[in-house]
Amino acid sequence: MTIEQKSELNKFVDPSIPLTWTYRWRQLKISLPIWIFFFLFFLEIGLFRAWLADKLLWDRLVVLLGIWPAMMLFVLAVAEIQTRIQQRSKRIIQFNDDKIRLRPSKSESIRWKRTAKFQLEPIPEMPELTKLKIFLHGRPNQKPSGRAFWSMVLENPSQMQELVRYLQTKKTETPTDYEIEILEHPALPENSAPFPFLGMALYMGGLFFLLHGVPLLLIGLGNGNHHHSEDDSQFTPNEMAKLGRFLLKHFHTLEELRHFYIVAGGVLTFFGLLLLIWGWLLMNRKTQAAPTLTAA
Repeated sequence: MTIEQKSELNKFVDPSIPLTWTYRWRQLKISLPIWIFFFLFFLEIGLFRAWLADKLLWDRLVVLLGIWPAMMLFVLAVAEIQTRIQQRSKRIIQFNDDKIRLRPSKSESIRWKRTAKFQLEPIPEMPELTKLKIFLHGRPNQKPSGRAFWSMVLENPSQMQELVRYLQTKKTETPTDYEIEILEHPALPENSAPFPFLGMALYMGGLFFLLHGVPLLLIGLGNGNHHHSEDDSQFTPNEMAKLGRFLLKHFHTLEELRHFYIVAGGVLTFFGLLLLIWGWLLMNRKTQAAPTLTAA
């Protein structure tokens, strides 16, 4: 069984319609910690190379820092195009024996056993239309969010009746436990899924510290015989000489340098792991399920 919905009706089920700057900012905020991570990464490289060269190499710094906004603008442009294409695409649901195929959707298909409920509710603006919402079971040991996974519009009452008959028959023929709920009135609007911005920021901060701490710790815990030929070095002879003078000025012996690597690498790795775990816990924190009446 396959049901198609015209793209003109997406305005009843697509939260990105109309496409406002508030919606764009919310989408950008989701990835903002990642962009800050890349900005600090490229800035650090640019400043380090400028210090080695004893001058601020504007051309190199501009190239390094220019990569960041270029990547950001490219990704945002692609996301904008994808959103507009999705808004103009018809929605399709196809019921197969083992799974349900959805287009467009974050997940192209879902298995019947993951389906928790099919909810049908009227659309006040156009009484002849019906909104279909699909709810999924939560992950093991996780409460359901109370928010619809996917939705579409049924364009006439006969489609709704045919779908209800099909779902009732399917439920009796196969071992499924989903509900079929038909509402007389529209459900209350659901709240937007909260995004754990703090958790994402802590997670990316932990990753940033780990990228600095783990290499230092590995070098410090090594045997200290790390010789690289000049042909394999990414630095010029003058840059290598300046780096050597800096190390000799601050560390009088190889053992002192090795001790610094272990202490600095250990501290950075510890805080990196701490922030990483803390951020992961915040991002995966269980949220209380919304009441059925307010589910959408």
